[in-house]
Amino acid sequence: MKKIVYISKSSMKYDSRVKNIAASLCKANYDVTVIAEKRFKDLSYSEQREYLIKRLFTISGLYAVEEAFSSTKNTAAKTKKTLKSLLRNNKLRILIIVFLNRIIWNKLCLLEIIKRKPNLIIARDPNTLFIAHLASRLLKIPLFYDSHEIWSSSNLYLNSSRFMQRFWDRIESKITPKLDCIFITTATKKEIIEQKYNLQGVTVLRNTSPMFELDEKRKYDFRQEFDIPSTNKIIIYHGQISRIRGIYDIVEAIRSLSHISLIFMGMGTDVADLMYYVKDENISNVFFKKAVPPEEVIPTIAGGDIGVQPFHYSENIYSETSIKLFECMMAELACIGVSFPEIKAVIEGKNIGLCYESGNIDMLKEKIIALTTDETLLAQAKANAREFKHEYAWETDEKVLLERVYASIGN
Repeated sequence: MKKIVYISKSSMKYDSRVKNIAASLCKANYDVTVIAEKRFKDLSYSEQREYLIKRLFTISGLYAVEEAFSSTKNTAAKTKKTLKSLLRNNKLRILIIVFLNRIIWNKLCLLEIIKRKPNLIIARDPNTLFIAHLASRLLKIPLFYDSHEIWSSSNLYLNSSRFMQRFWDRIESKITPKLDCIFITTATKKEIIEQKYNLQGVTVLRNTSPMFELDEKRKYDFRQEFDIPSTNKIIIYHGQISRIRGIYDIVEAIRSLSHISLIFMGMGTDVADLMYYVKDENISNVFFKKAVPPEEVIPTIAGGDIGVQPFHYSENIYSETSIKLFECMMAELACIGVSFPEIKAVIEGKNIGLCYESGNIDMLKEKIIALTTDETLLAQAKANAREFKHEYAWETDEKVLLERVYASIGN
């Protein structure tokens, strides 16, 4: 049995793309190991899988706590500055921890790869590319690169030191042209990366969701949980809750619409601030729900009527479709989203909803009113999501993945 090592610097808690790729390779009778990062002291979840996840030690993992759902009652913890918190934010201490983290993790990663003796390595993003390239040269095996985003506009890149940004830029520019295969998530991103590095033949491997046949009995009952009137339409935002994803735009658009109930489901750096804002502004038609395990996302959001993609501009978001959009299709929801090219191609191309100009709250409100007051339009959008969701299922992209792997190492 051929062996494949996939290197990811995530904790693999919510990383659906890595899980999809690893599961597909395993199903095709490859022996798959995912090397990940151990970030949390305690991981309060379990997974059923055939592939091995090997989480490697990091110093920051000793200090990290599992990301949790914040409550508006925790006001003291939000603002109090203790000596411990000041020490934790000491720049020198942070730099030392980051430096040691990278040395320790990369060393352990290299040893783990050599120990596994794989036939193929798949690296995810430039922060794994250097060590993956070194291992592939030592073992003389092919290296695939899963560049799922434009790295120079990713949060990790933008929040890193200028030294690390230059380092990653150099790594990606020097190694990328030498790779056996490069995966990217959209045609727009493919064009960007091919022009950036003067490449040809980059493979589009979309970030889609596995096919899900909806069971009416499994649909979540938001109306009962939040006491939502039966006459109200439910709009769902699920995923990372952060400002750049337009969370305040959607709140402002619906706050005066009494026939709309908006539910945020997920976690993120801005969830507490958003909850405080909703409370302080006395907005009564916005509700918050904890993130659910990945396998429960689709039947949970299926309890709504409309999924929303209210993103602000970044090069990554502009050129992406978002797996959340495909999850909304699997849940057979109508959709409202920004008119970025990849998102617009799905929503308007398949008539599953309406698009608006990013940041234009008045236009967003108009689209919400149009879709929620026209029962025929809403029903047709849901029916189209149900009809076309097969075209955006991971099983279609799985074939692309397996063709490239088989061409490189056989089976």
